[in-house]
Parts: sequence; structure tokens; C-alpha cells
Amino acid sequence: KSQSHQEQKAKRNMIQKLEKECDDLLLSCDKLKNEIKALEERMADPAIYSNAAKISELVKQKEEKEKALESLEESWFEASEILENSKAELL
Repeated sequence: KSQSHQEQKAKRNMIQKLEKECDDLLLSCDKLKNEIKALEERMADPAIYSNAAKISELVKQKEEKEKALESLEESWFEASEILENSKAELL
């Protein structure tokens, strides 16, 4: 029984770490979404829109952030799937 208790404790610790990882990933996703929105707002500014070099730089930044966001969202999805499976095993 003692080992079973230790195994359950280890699983609960792993679940807590996964929950924190999921939360951190969601916060990072939200931050990137806000950064993308800010870039889009800057790109819509007529003063910047007419500057080809600046708009090109902003488009590049936006694309990089969108790729990073996609990667973070995939990581979150995988981590949340593992989390749900771990919770189900614990029950």
C-alpha cells in the first residue's frame, strides 16, 4: 500500500507540473496574441503603411510571432492531452 501511495503522490506531482506547464503555455499564447494584435494595429497606421521598409519589417515580425504562436498552441494541446490522461489514470 505504501508504494501505491507513493505512486499516487508522484502522479499528483506530475499532474501539478503539467497544470503549471499548461497555464504557462496559455499565458505565453495570450502574450503573443496581444503582440500580434499590436503589430497589426501598427501596420494599419497610414504613416507606417506608406513606408515599405517598415511595413516589410512588421510583416516579418508578425509572421515570426504567428509561427511561434502556432508552435505554442501545439505544445499546449499536447500537454493538456497528457494532463487529461494522467488525471484519468489517477482516478
